[in-house]
Amino acid sequence: MAFRRRRLFIGVVMSAFSILERLRAAFAVGDVRSDYGQERRIDHARRLDVTTRMRRGQLDLLDAAAKTIFGNFFAGIVVAFIIRHEVTPVVLAVWLAGLAVVSWGLFARVKWHKKQNTSERLSLDVITHRLNEHAVFAAALGLVWGVFIVCFGPTLSSGSLVIVSLIVIGCISGTLSAIGPSLPVFFGFFLTTLTALIYANFIQASPNGRLYAFLIALYGIALVVNVLTFNRSVLSALRQRAKNELLADSLAVAEAATEAAMRSKWVSFAHLSHELRTPMNAVLGFSDMMRQQMFGALSPRYLDYAQSIHSSGNEALALIDSILEVSRARTGEMTLAESRFDPVILAHELVREFTTAATEAGIIININIRHPGTGLYADRTKIRQVLHNLISNALNYTCAGGRITLDLSYANEGFCLTVTDTGVGIAADEIAFCQEPFVRLGDPLISRANGAGLGLPIAKHLLEAHGGSLSIESRLGHGTSVTFLLPASRCVPLMGEDHNAAPELPFLRLVNRD
Repeated sequence: MAFRRRRLFIGVVMSAFSILERLRAAFAVGDVRSDYGQERRIDHARRLDVTTRMRRGQLDLLDAAAKTIFGNFFAGIVVAFIIRHEVTPVVLAVWLAGLAVVSWGLFARVKWHKKQNTSERLSLDVITHRLNEHAVFAAALGLVWGVFIVCFGPTLSSGSLVIVSLIVIGCISGTLSAIGPSLPVFFGFFLTTLTALIYANFIQASPNGRLYAFLIALYGIALVVNVLTFNRSVLSALRQRAKNELLADSLAVAEAATEAAMRSKWVSFAHLSHELRTPMNAVLGFSDMMRQQMFGALSPRYLDYAQSIHSSGNEALALIDSILEVSRARTGEMTLAESRFDPVILAHELVREFTTAATEAGIIININIRHPGTGLYADRTKIRQVLHNLISNALNYTCAGGRITLDLSYANEGFCLTVTDTGVGIAADEIAFCQEPFVRLGDPLISRANGAGLGLPIAKHLLEAHGGSLSIESRLGHGTSVTFLLPASRCVPLMGEDHNAAPELPFLRLVNRD
């Protein structure tokens, strides 16, 4: 008995677990179905948007063709002139008045709608209502023609009826391209006019009346085939345009979101850089006090540690400043402190700054100056940073015994400075890639280049802030040439001292070229 109870208890527990598993699976299926339903709702919304845009295209075509409806009024004047001796003037005047009222009514209605909906995006219901209005006016215009032809066509002479038939058929053919984009609008005019023509010719007493009616019917069939083909082509083009517009809108939204995300990222970088500067300044200040042994002597080992801390802190602070500079450029918060200066003197200062690094690496630096004596009106600090980054990159990627050349020149397009090295070079497919932030080329395990890959991006943004540009020409294994160009509007004359005197440096060779 106890064994049976135990088996019963185990069976109940297993059944409960089975029920719970089935419920979990059912809820899981429900979630999948919910996701599928969400996807279907999104897809339905997209199709609805495409349909709305396509119908709006139809409406725009019909609104643009509203002026052509006056052609029917002028055709009515021609018909009235031809049959003026066969129909009383009062009837002709009433009929022409009907044509004028319908034509002017449609034209005025279209103008009123355009004035009311200049800045409003029309919904599908409103567009459908507007298309129905066009169909009603087209049917009314055709009815004016049809009633007149049915009432007075059979009483006209054979020649007059033939001429009237040709004029009406011409009106129908002329409206094909104007109102053909909407089949209800076209058939509202087509059926009322063509049916009346066939009837008038069929019951006329002339011997060729039935033949004319048959030919008009054949022409109507051909016209129907043409308008169906034309309408299909127009709707296909409108549908494709609607899809392209929807994709363009989605792309614009995605680009705006991406731009906002990028801006948010760089704003966060800027805030982070500001927050890091405060503790880094404290590290530099205290390590400098330790290096100077202001509060007592330190052992040589601790003094060496203090020197390493101070040196590493300076490198970290330079990296923080670089990130802050790129963040300001990306968020549009960069400001320029412009002044007049001599770029030749600036180049000499930077070469002097890299004296130790160039000597240790065994690299020769040449400076070529063409058309000296012209200065720049720009932010000297930022231009100095651009040139500093370019020379630093050239030193990092040039081997011992190599050469770096600074070429300064002035031309009609402006001031041009080119930094050319005989280093490892850059592959053609990596030239654009290396101008992005935090990109470092080469094998990181064997490269001796320092930095975080911000030198070229910073230089590019600083030059663009001055209205200039940066270009790179390189070939793998044959060196790199980086050129920055400032517009001619930033070139100003310099007077006075000799700006071409080169400092006495063992590795510097200055060449003046007129």
